[in-house]
Amino acid sequence: MTPSGAVNGSFLATTAYQIHSWQTSIPTGSCNRGNSPSSSLRIWLGKQPYLSQFQTEDSSLAAKIFHIESNSLAETTWQSERFVRSDQQVELIDLKPLVKQALETPIGYPSFDQSLTPEDRVAIAVSKGVPQVDQIIVEVVGYLIDNGISAERITVVFPSSREAEEIGSSFQDKIPESVKIESHDPTDDEQLCFAGMMKHDRPLMLNRSLYDADVLLPILMEQPANYLHAGPYDGLFPEFCGQKTQERITRVRSIAGARTRGGDHLAERRREAREAGWVIGVPLLMRVIPSIEGGAPQILAGEPLELEQAAKNKSEPRLAIDVDQLADLVIVSLGTDDKQHTWQSASRALQVADEMVTSDGAIVLWTQINESVGKSLSKLLGNDDFDRIAHDLSEDSGDEAWAAWQILQARERGSVFFHSQINDEVVEELGLAPLHNLEELHRLVERRETTIIVDEAQHRFIRSSVKQDIDLWEDEIE
Repeated sequence: MTPSGAVNGSFLATTAYQIHSWQTSIPTGSCNRGNSPSSSLRIWLGKQPYLSQFQTEDSSLAAKIFHIESNSLAETTWQSERFVRSDQQVELIDLKPLVKQALETPIGYPSFDQSLTPEDRVAIAVSKGVPQVDQIIVEVVGYLIDNGISAERITVVFPSSREAEEIGSSFQDKIPESVKIESHDPTDDEQLCFAGMMKHDRPLMLNRSLYDADVLLPILMEQPANYLHAGPYDGLFPEFCGQKTQERITRVRSIAGARTRGGDHLAERRREAREAGWVIGVPLLMRVIPSIEGGAPQILAGEPLELEQAAKNKSEPRLAIDVDQLADLVIVSLGTDDKQHTWQSASRALQVADEMVTSDGAIVLWTQINESVGKSLSKLLGNDDFDRIAHDLSEDSGDEAWAAWQILQARERGSVFFHSQINDEVVEELGLAPLHNLEELHRLVERRETTIIVDEAQHRFIRSSVKQDIDLWEDEIE
């Protein structure tokens, strides 16, 4: 049996090997190739505390396949339909009880219904990247209506027109027509209000619908622990602020500098985000922790500072990876939710891959991205002058700018293979190698001694890595 075809959504499996994501550690990978024609390639993947072994012999299907059942290894037969995603709708779990529980038993805060009166205008601010966000919005709107808020007094605000159009269209028929759906435009002065003055005499301009609301409920995604903007109000600030604030906070030069210098620079950025939350006045937040292996995400609500710590404690066991061996091929994918296949997710996945790959290794970015190439990414097209591109990108701002920066760094370090819905010519102009199907991917794996595969890598973070130790050692040598 020969693997063929492309997978929509997550790269979950091929006929040569199955992809598993793992909870907190990556077992070491090994590949033994002898001179005998019957020598085999072994790929070790797994999730703590068990390993899953997949062996291909002469490019044929593995003789033994294991999966996890009740925390134990169980042998199973190959069933490709279990792993290969199609265009069919993936069955989703009912999130109503999870949303209700989060809002009725928030952390460090009274039940949310006690904050509501029928006259209140309620704004729901939805940050980027929230998993199953359309379902969550439907349930939050339903909760508000059940607690006496009329539909015409509810406004859902997205950080950009793209999210409003793509996500809004997926749930509009499930909520009353009178619920307003808006997109934030940081360049439109009519959409902004002066929320207050911050340190260094910086005015904070906030989306008008959020400012005018009697009750503001942000729905935020829990970010990986090492994500630069991690903090209690991440996803609200600067996403729903004015253009000047957004550009200053998300400028490539500023982000790259803070990541490099760390320490006080990171603390200052988080202090400013916390100050913005206080100025805006948000007593209650909702945080969504992604589920890496299917099933429902964890949904929490609470007082911002207490919620931040609780979400961190719950998310780290789900999202952390400890890497005790580097691989010369790292495959990262973005999961089954099409709304996660963005340049922002790709940049985060590349960060994870970089912590796992050897200095002469390769990265595979397996996505279904079909976004256009904008101003920042265009600076990579047909241009291999690293210093010039880095200089030009340093003043750019926004998600695409940071994605362009991550791609630039990755392709400078080694080969990057890219599966997407983007034209091959454009991919090559970006300095990436187009990857079309599982057959090509399988051939890449065969040529490498060790392979690490991480699904939904945009949600992960490297808690510890031998690469960090190697970098420190090299710094000492220098």
